[in-house]
Amino acid sequence: MWAMVPLEPVAALAQAQFGVLSASQLAGLGLDDSAVRRRVTSGLLKRSLPTVFVFAGAPPSWRQDLKAASLWGEAVVSHEAAAALHGLAGFPERPVVLTGLRQPQFKGAAITVHRGVPDRRFVTTVDGIPVTNVARTLIDLAATMGRSDFEEVMDDARRRHLVSDGHLRWAVQTLLADELGKRTSGKRGAQVIKEIFAGRGPLDGPSASAFQKDVRVLLLSGGLRIIEEHEIRDRKGDFIARVDFELEANVVVEAQSRKYHSSWDAQTRDMRRHNKVTRRGKLVIYITPTDIAERPREVLAEVVETVAMAKALRGTAATRP
Repeated sequence: MWAMVPLEPVAALAQAQFGVLSASQLAGLGLDDSAVRRRVTSGLLKRSLPTVFVFAGAPPSWRQDLKAASLWGEAVVSHEAAAALHGLAGFPERPVVLTGLRQPQFKGAAITVHRGVPDRRFVTTVDGIPVTNVARTLIDLAATMGRSDFEEVMDDARRRHLVSDGHLRWAVQTLLADELGKRTSGKRGAQVIKEIFAGRGPLDGPSASAFQKDVRVLLLSGGLRIIEEHEIRDRKGDFIARVDFELEANVVVEAQSRKYHSSWDAQTRDMRRHNKVTRRGKLVIYITPTDIAERPREVLAEVVETVAMAKALRGTAATRP
């Protein structure tokens, strides 16, 4: 964390926002125009965008640029920038892309703005930055990418549980229905995804694979209480990951049907996701098709034993002085 001069609530807010503050936020903290000018003159604040300032000492970063742009435009991060923020395959942390009503009227900052009113049904936050959720991000990408390249990105997101089939189908159907009433954008990308699903099977068909169903049956046969397709979020409510099964005592079971990723970058993303889940206090167990076919009783016993162990550890921690 970068060094911060202890200056009332201004410093604390800047630190929570990658070092940036909007003029309206500064006004809300009691700084009028003259007070802001004094801080700019002293070097404590530096103007980043017409209505956004950077606190002295805050290190520059891509997330700082995203937060500053979203504050300036009263907009949400979207398209390629949203894909990178969510960790979708093949998108570097480089562009600053927004969806909002304000167009750039200045020089020096490379910001792409897609005109439109951000649809709050499809907005979430990542690291405190407002961004289109993964389903809406995929719909936006589907409208601009080649079909084969997009399918790779979409399938990677589904396999890593960044989005569930059910949520993606709901987003597609919702946007297509809204388009009938001309209330929102997204028809083109939604139609592309609908066609992709239709080519693979009914769009309204079951989202779970046959293997995941086998894992569900196995877990239920052991009397385990499960939550399927469970979202894990951090203390601020930001999305971390979607796991196949959440059990009692913070035990997670992932149905690992096959090796999806061969590149080191893809494996690194998976390991980072795993680390984020474990930092939330989860114990992760992976079950493979070989486990189901050759050793189902042994696997179930391992899961039951892990849940019992996790419960015991929680009980021990609760009784410590």
